[in-house]
Parts: sequence; structure tokens; C-alpha cells
Amino acid sequence: MSETIVSTPEHTPTDKWWIPIGVLAALVPMIALIAIALPPDVYTSLIAAPFVLLGGVLTLLSPLIIYFDKQYVTAVSDWNPSGWYYWMIIPVIGFVLPYLYLYERHKYVGTP
Repeated sequence: MSETIVSTPEHTPTDKWWIPIGVLAALVPMIALIAIALPPDVYTSLIAAPFVLLGGVLTLLSPLIIYFDKQYVTAVSDWNPSGWYYWMIIPVIGFVLPYLYLYERHKYVGTP
């Protein structure tokens, strides 16, 4: 079931919901670089822990983030993001989907 959001002066969806998706997309290579570049010890874990925690929280919240950003995108453009982007919550697929989502969003909305 698809929900159409009408943009009115009283209800305009915010355009900032892409930022957490961008942060999630940036965290993937950062965590991989930390894991590859630094030795596996306690200090590396202390360095990586905040990034991994933030990535985990954003991954868990990604369906909600996509839902709110989808409201904005459908209100200002012709693009209706696929339901497949909700699968970003699954870590293996979630490594690729943030990049695809941001690319498609840029094509239709212009931001980011």
C-alpha cells in the first residue's frame, strides 16, 4: 500500500533525512579501513567501537529513516523510492543500498 504525501504549507516533510543515510554510507568504508589498517587488539576495539555502535544504530533505524525521506522525495519529485530500500536493515545488503539510494535520490532530487 502506497501512501501519497501532499506538500502543503502546514505539512512539508523535512529534507534532511538523507543525512543519516549518508553517514551510514560513510561508516562502511571507515570501519573496514580501521579493521584492515590497525592490529586486532583492545586499543583498536576502543577506536572502532563508537563507529560500529553508530553504524549499528543507524542500520536499525534505517527503515524509519527511509520512510521519512521517502515522504519528502515523493512530495518534491517524480521518484517513488522502491520498498527494497527498507532492506537496508540487513547488514549484508545494507553495505550497498545506502549508496544506491543516495545515487537515485541525487538523480531525482539533486541533494546530496
